[in-house]
Amino acid sequence: MAPQTLGKLSRDICHQSWNIRDFTRVISTPHKKLNDPKCEEQGDLVTDTGPRNKWSIRISDNEIREVYERLKWAIAAEELAALGHILLEINGSERTWVTSNGTVTLSMRTSGEPVKSSVGTKPLRRVLIHGRMFNRFELGSGVIEVIDWGKYRELEFHSNGLATRFVESPEVFPDWKRTFTEADGPTISVCPRRLRDGVIQAATVPVGVNMDDRSCHTWVHGADGALRFRTPWVSYFDTEVDISAHTSVPDTPAALIDLHSLQSAIHLMDEVAGDVTVTLSSSPMSPMRLRAAEFDAVITPTDRWVEERNTLTSALCTILRVDAIQPDEDGDYPITQLHHSIWARLNTSRKQPIVQVFSILANGVPKCQELFEELNSINRIEHFVRLVWTGSSLGAEASLLITQVDAYTLDFMFREVQRVTKRYQEMLAAFFAEPDQTETLF
Repeated sequence: MAPQTLGKLSRDICHQSWNIRDFTRVISTPHKKLNDPKCEEQGDLVTDTGPRNKWSIRISDNEIREVYERLKWAIAAEELAALGHILLEINGSERTWVTSNGTVTLSMRTSGEPVKSSVGTKPLRRVLIHGRMFNRFELGSGVIEVIDWGKYRELEFHSNGLATRFVESPEVFPDWKRTFTEADGPTISVCPRRLRDGVIQAATVPVGVNMDDRSCHTWVHGADGALRFRTPWVSYFDTEVDISAHTSVPDTPAALIDLHSLQSAIHLMDEVAGDVTVTLSSSPMSPMRLRAAEFDAVITPTDRWVEERNTLTSALCTILRVDAIQPDEDGDYPITQLHHSIWARLNTSRKQPIVQVFSILANGVPKCQELFEELNSINRIEHFVRLVWTGSSLGAEASLLITQVDAYTLDFMFREVQRVTKRYQEMLAAFFAEPDQTETLF
């Protein structure tokens, strides 16, 4: 690779095409040259007017150690991404440090001196800090300087006679506050040591199981008045741990939680005073949250059926000619482009996941012998689509194994369900729906 000028390097950075060599080039640039207002080089990185703004953050030895040791477990393993950094948000003397790898998000609140700035003051400041900035044998109190050059920002960490420089990542850190608010399940209070030991028990690998290349998961939910962890093992007995709480524990849906992420959250709250407040998952895919003192963690459950769900959504997008499609609050995908409203669903309650395509013919249909005789008669004619009664509602449904589904077969299912709905809807509603329930969903 040919040597780059500082001006060209800066343009590469601004276009987000930088790589590890780019970082090395910036870091090795002499400090005096970067800050000399009389510098003759007129590239994008260094100008004769100096930086646009410069502000500094003083951090104590204890704060650095606490932040790095507690939060480093959730830093993503890719520094070119925003999640490969530590996010620091400063509001006056209040500081919030956040790390996330997409599965677990950890936050820690501290306090310190307000920001010292060369140009005015802002109520809230954010900066992405490289985790390797704190990777030293000896960490001491120091100052992080943020130098704003307009098109990018540079960070300098001064501590123990060392000055380390990095270019701040141009990537945007995800909305971590929204992630925390999405945890909306019931809350319980648990002793932190009891919770830690329960996680250790659930994560203990049976003798003979090789976990070198596989992650370990456990089902977490409220059951029988306790917080329950159930870790499945192939060809071995499951590990089931019940943790007593200081508050009543309702029964909740089981969520599949990555144990390494759960251990990271427990490590964050190590040796805290008081109980840990646990927000249980309200559904199999809603997050789990742990809070104690100045620490907060949220864990997103693992989607066991991500490949199957991708197969379904890919086929739907092909049929509907859209780039993306989102499920409704019930997890179903509404297909409103057809004459009748039809939904597609990935049903994972069976041993092999199936795709169900269905419509609602009528609501308010009471149970009676004549109804079932009529449905059986129609189902003998319609071999692919079945008419079903589901506790006061009449529906038309077709299903296939997810392994059999592609855009062609899914489109065929839609057309067949639409045809059967159009053929039998008015007749069945007229004969079997309650007088005040003759109006259908369409």
